[in-house]
Amino acid sequence: MYGESSQRIICQYISLDDINPYDEGHRPDGDGFKVEGDAKMTEQHKIGIEKVKGIIRVKRYVRPIIVRPIPRPVESKTYKYERMDGFCRYQAFKEMGFKVIPCYVDMFAEYGCQDGEGIVV
Repeated sequence: MYGESSQRIICQYISLDDINPYDEGHRPDGDGFKVEGDAKMTEQHKIGIEKVKGIIRVKRYVRPIIVRPIPRPVESKTYKYERMDGFCRYQAFKEMGFKVIPCYVDMFAEYGCQDGEGIVV
């Protein structure tokens, strides 16, 4: 089974514009975002984004986010991938002006599949 898993997951740099960062728990809110139903969680995410930016600034390696290919356009945009895990990392890269982000492309990924894992490798 390990061989099957490693064959279906590839790591590559993907344009931030090709990734839908939102899901049922993370929604766009004006120029920012909100975490559904909980203002405290939104603030915790903002703190997490600032931490990731600090890690990137000191040139530490940040774990790639997880994305899954989208077979059709979503919400009138032609996203090619949906973000399955790594919202704070995605936002940090975007806010810092990066055009691409390291991603694991996994066609069978589930939302939150890296929960509990560190973001720095």
